[in-house]
Amino acid sequence: MILASGRAGCRTAASPDERPSAERQRRGAVLLTVLVVLALLGLTGLALFAATRAGQEGARRLAAVERVRDAARSAPVALLDGWAGTGFTRLAVGAARDTVLVSLLTGDTLAPTARVRRASPAAFLLASQAAVVGPGTTAFPFARRTTQLVALLVPARLALRAALTSREPLRGDAATLVDGRDTLPEGWACDPADSGSVPAIALPPSATAGLPPGALLGAAPHVLVDSGSADVDRYRLVAPPGTAPAARPRELPSLRGPTVGPRRAADGDCDVAHDDVWGDPARASPCGDYLPLLHVAGDLVAPRGQGQGVLVVDGDLVLDGGFEFLGVVLVGGRVVGGAMPSRVMGALLVRGSGGAPSELGALRVRWSSCVAAGALRAVGGVRPAAARGWQSGG
Repeated sequence: MILASGRAGCRTAASPDERPSAERQRRGAVLLTVLVVLALLGLTGLALFAATRAGQEGARRLAAVERVRDAARSAPVALLDGWAGTGFTRLAVGAARDTVLVSLLTGDTLAPTARVRRASPAAFLLASQAAVVGPGTTAFPFARRTTQLVALLVPARLALRAALTSREPLRGDAATLVDGRDTLPEGWACDPADSGSVPAIALPPSATAGLPPGALLGAAPHVLVDSGSADVDRYRLVAPPGTAPAARPRELPSLRGPTVGPRRAADGDCDVAHDDVWGDPARASPCGDYLPLLHVAGDLVAPRGQGQGVLVVDGDLVLDGGFEFLGVVLVGGRVVGGAMPSRVMGALLVRGSGGAPSELGALRVRWSSCVAAGALRAVGGVRPAAARGWQSGG
């Protein structure tokens, strides 16, 4: 029989160097806990940092959107102010102009772009767009705003009582013609329903009309006696209240023998930079919608060609044929017509000087409500449309 030492199936115990001590286990657990806590704190810090950055970015974007909105809304107003008195009546119906309003550039807000388009003889559409560029990019603005504004022309105020109104006596001959029947010229935006005849001439009681019977045509009575006639003070031609001036006067010295007419600029538009461009009443060129306010500080003698709008002559208007003007003509002195025909369509107002009569000669004056209204509208005022003038979009 063989005897085995010790108990069967028993293992020999490991030495102290072969198993971790309780102290080492405790330290490992603490270290692991610390690492987990640090990791959680790091993640929490990152989350808080991201949230803070997101909040700051959101606030910045919100502020940018507000700046864009303000810039987009300010652009049409700035465009309205900038064009008032200089540019509106230079645009033909259907034509448009683009501009960049650098004066409204702030921070990372792009300079707003704006466009003005003449939708009709009396209405303009002003559209603008502003944007903010995000950091590190110039191609993709993260905030954009567009705004549109409708602006309307408001006619200047001037009482028109007859085709020809004078404070002083009138003289004429067989070639003189003053017609108070309404004339609606071709090419003008005339509504026959709005037309109406007026007396041929209007004079105060102290003035006389030495005109042949066949010289006066129009609504009866041909002569309208009115003591308040011919208020031709050019300073009464002011923009209506609440509007900006649609046109400022083109100031001209005394002129002798000027030739006026339309002229096309290099870009194909009406060349309004030249003093001899007075529009195109025939409406055959880009100057057809240009109706300027012309002020001659003295006499206008022997003009030639065609013009339209409002013509104010401080001194005498001396005609010797070959001149045609459609609009409203205001003369501070006398009118002296020559043997050759000249024509005024719209209305003529003569203040006169020293009681000396105007000698009309071969001058032909025809009343046109459409032409007179268009001229006074072009030199009146401009204002935003009262109702629903704004249209905005993101």
